[in-house]
Amino acid sequence: VTMDDGKTLLAAVSGIGVLATQDEGQTWKAFDDGLESMLVFDLVSIDGQVFVLTAAGAYELEGETWIKLDAKSYYAGEAEGLMASLQQRIDVQEDLYSLELSALETHSIQKNQMKPVVFLNLISLNNHLLAGSVGQGLWCKTVSGWQQCGFEGKTINLLSRDIHGSQAVLQSCSPDEICKLYRGDGDTWIQVQAVPEHLTINDLLIINNQVWLATEAGLWRGADNSGAWAPAFNEQTALFAIASNPVDNCEMVAGGDGFVLLSRDCGQSWQKQLINEEGGAFQSILFVQGEQGRRLILGSKSGGTWLVPNY
Repeated sequence: VTMDDGKTLLAAVSGIGVLATQDEGQTWKAFDDGLESMLVFDLVSIDGQVFVLTAAGAYELEGETWIKLDAKSYYAGEAEGLMASLQQRIDVQEDLYSLELSALETHSIQKNQMKPVVFLNLISLNNHLLAGSVGQGLWCKTVSGWQQCGFEGKTINLLSRDIHGSQAVLQSCSPDEICKLYRGDGDTWIQVQAVPEHLTINDLLIINNQVWLATEAGLWRGADNSGAWAPAFNEQTALFAIASNPVDNCEMVAGGDGFVLLSRDCGQSWQKQLINEEGGAFQSILFVQGEQGRRLILGSKSGGTWLVPNY
């Protein structure tokens, strides 16, 4: 995430917290003042404001300090659903999960115990803040606080908006792990054509009214107005993230195991570029335009952060 000064970049590292760099990724320092948990799930910049989602809740950046956002509570059952959802997103040992989860509890985990809503993702859609949660659906930020606004009882695994902030796409999963895709404007959501059963979706993107999927079986897109799905690249190897350049959304990058796919023509054609021969699942993608030219910053699950100059 790029801060308003145009020079400071922030990165979320699970188990470590938030890091900052002012030299385009050459050196990093801790940037976690105010955070109660270093188990971070997501870091986003929304309309000039920076937010981070952690095991202890959602925070907004004020100056150089993280301020916790208010969140309602709900009655939840067991914690296994939360554990399973987080383990799909980040690779952290179970004892660390137990430690972080204990910070969320006031008593031992029991059925119908009061627990906080756990947010996994955050976007701004049509001037409203929306958050996807674990097992409690979609939440909307209003003047009176957070309110549940759809998909009750579901986990919102993935949530992404278009560059204009007017349309979004999300993946909603039921407790029995039946997942469906929806697109909408925040008020109305319409189910997208069913995705082929063999596809496990790791990330999604909506660009120019078209939905793109980064899956365990490669890159897929909605092929026509009927919503049918088709592979977008001839190699159907696992992809873990997909993003577009906020300055030019026809420039798109998908992250794989040690490589990226790059398109400069709105996804009409893709080129594969090897980054790390030893692999490393690239799960986050940041476009940077600075004094050192055009660069990509890629965050991986276990292989650190990579800089790609003049990509």
